[in-house]
Amino acid sequence: MLRQTLAITVAAVVLFAVAPVQAGTLWATETILDTGLNPFGQDLTRIRTISNGFIDTETNDGAIVAANNVSDTFGVATIADVTYTHRLDWVVPPFAEITSASLHIYALGFDKDDVSVEVDTIFDLGNLSGLQTSFDLGGILATLQDGSLNVLLDNSNERNGWFGFNKVDTFKSTLKFHYTPVPTPTAALGGVTLLGILALRRYHRRSYGA
Repeated sequence: MLRQTLAITVAAVVLFAVAPVQAGTLWATETILDTGLNPFGQDLTRIRTISNGFIDTETNDGAIVAANNVSDTFGVATIADVTYTHRLDWVVPPFAEITSASLHIYALGFDKDDVSVEVDTIFDLGNLSGLQTSFDLGGILATLQDGSLNVLLDNSNERNGWFGFNKVDTFKSTLKFHYTPVPTPTAALGGVTLLGILALRRYHRRSYGA
């Protein structure tokens, strides 16, 4: 009888221990930028942040190009297309659902006289956990695939570029998204410890009369 009671108590403790905890919504950003410090090529930086205090900065061009598929036209005044990828699989804890997202693109647009105008535009992507996987943003195509957002800036479209300029220097892009983390099985460990101690003390008292 004592063993049965102890087993039931321990089972209850284990079930309580693995009950998932639903954390609040977090927001995260991934920024890819060209600092412009290298006049002969790219000088990339990638910054990742989460509202829980996480921050990671990468300055190795090769690592950023490999991880984020950054084309050599990023950070360059060009009429050619620009492509890159914002990744979503780096957040800790991982996301269960992305409730909202926005894409913020910064660029310099050049007219036919090479006069530049700085432009930044924010595109609302909505809920990235929904059924929509392709976003036509008017000269910009964003496609959600395998936990990443692939971005195409169609600069060569009728030689007008996606901002209406002859040439465009896209030098910064930020993806910001709010997400609900995957529930974690670490609920109330203090309560689990206390219940376990009480169960063992009852068992000792009944067994040895302490």
